[in-house]
Amino acid sequence: MKPTRYARGPVLDRRSVLRGLGGLALGLPLLDVMRGGAAHAAAGDIPKRYLLAFGGFSLTSDNTEEPPLLVPYGEGYGYALHETATSLADLQGELTWLSGLSIPRGTSDSDIPPGGRHYDQNAFHQHGNPMLAGLRMVGDGRDGVVTGPTTDQRVADLLGVNTRLRSLNVRAQVLDYASDQDPYAGVLAWRASGDRVDPVPAYTSPANVFRTLTQGFTPVDPSEAARLAADLGRRKSVLDFVDRRMGGLYGRLGVSDQSRLQRHWDELRELERRLELPTVDEAGSCRAPLDFGADPPIRTNGESDENERIARFHELIRFALACDLTRSVTFMYTQFLASLSCTVFGGPDRPMHDVIHFGPFEDVERLVAWHMEKWGDLVRTLRDTPEGDGSLLDNVAAGYLIEGGYGFFDFMPRTMTHATEQMLMIVAGRAGGMMPGRHVITQPGANHPVQALTSLMQAVGVEATGHGEVEGWIPEVFS
Repeated sequence: MKPTRYARGPVLDRRSVLRGLGGLALGLPLLDVMRGGAAHAAAGDIPKRYLLAFGGFSLTSDNTEEPPLLVPYGEGYGYALHETATSLADLQGELTWLSGLSIPRGTSDSDIPPGGRHYDQNAFHQHGNPMLAGLRMVGDGRDGVVTGPTTDQRVADLLGVNTRLRSLNVRAQVLDYASDQDPYAGVLAWRASGDRVDPVPAYTSPANVFRTLTQGFTPVDPSEAARLAADLGRRKSVLDFVDRRMGGLYGRLGVSDQSRLQRHWDELRELERRLELPTVDEAGSCRAPLDFGADPPIRTNGESDENERIARFHELIRFALACDLTRSVTFMYTQFLASLSCTVFGGPDRPMHDVIHFGPFEDVERLVAWHMEKWGDLVRTLRDTPEGDGSLLDNVAAGYLIEGGYGFFDFMPRTMTHATEQMLMIVAGRAGGMMPGRHVITQPGANHPVQALTSLMQAVGVEATGHGEVEGWIPEVFS
């Protein structure tokens, strides 16, 4: 089967709901991701891209005396990989390991430090606010809501205006598996709009992402091109209908609703404009992947061949970045409180979360190694994609966040997984002068995970000295 040949054109991301008066709800492609602009190849310059990956595990297991997993041996350029990261041996010079990161912990409900987490250990899995937005946890510590924009969305605000998709957010773990899990455990991106901060849902279907991305490419096959042109015409007809319906509603609304509707109307005008953008021929490494077909089925235990899903997402991320369809990507391999079945790495049919807590430790090691194998596959995909005089990876600032670190119980010399001390982040890419190939043991005052993310934002051109309540960055990423 040969890859389908395409030429670039308008992209419709995913479907959202445009609401009007009286419960009117019309399904439309999500407006805020309809972004256009000339292809970077045509402009003669190579853009910078931001990529944030995430794994929902910690660097230890409960009640063990084992040292932290994954942290390299030695410091600087002469470091040695930990046994759980040996699959990354060929990438050692492409990675920077930032260890010793920490999210500070409060001492009471009223004493949560800036960019810090709740003191209660049981609130561990809800620390997305400090970890992603640099803001202190809210509520009783078990509320996973994020109250400010995440770094990927801050990048999208700057770089997304000249790309077809404002951002691309995907997740390999399809289901929550646990019914009592936080509703935001599968969300890595939060966007600020006015005085609102909303979650940006992640795609879990590679088939839907494939259709989304390739809708913006016109096949050389005339019959297929005609089919897509007809589909575009239907979408325009829907827009015309919404336009007329909104016009009829406007005069019957109050001031607040008129303001809200006006914002939707402005986005509608922008969407219509984007649909008229010219196409750009496929060139260089901008190649559409093969059609993957239907997604793997979801089995009775919730497993859905995540290994295959991850491989498909890696190729789709490469496609989106190489074709400059987006410059901001997030990818959750597993979510906060990773309850994915361990069968994905040949382990027992038990949730990862249970194994991380209760062992056996050998399975925890295999779980961590599996995450690193997948991360390595993505980095290789970017490294092996030519761009300019180098590779796609040369123009990417990528980070791999890990949910938990390595710590001890308050009254026992035993490890605990619910720790945000001695955390680790892995960095890849050379965008903006990044210098990979080191193990950096971060020091107090420059060791918050958001400071690492701020460094990546700087690498892609965001003028940032901090994010949220967390000031500072980690200069070793660039030296």
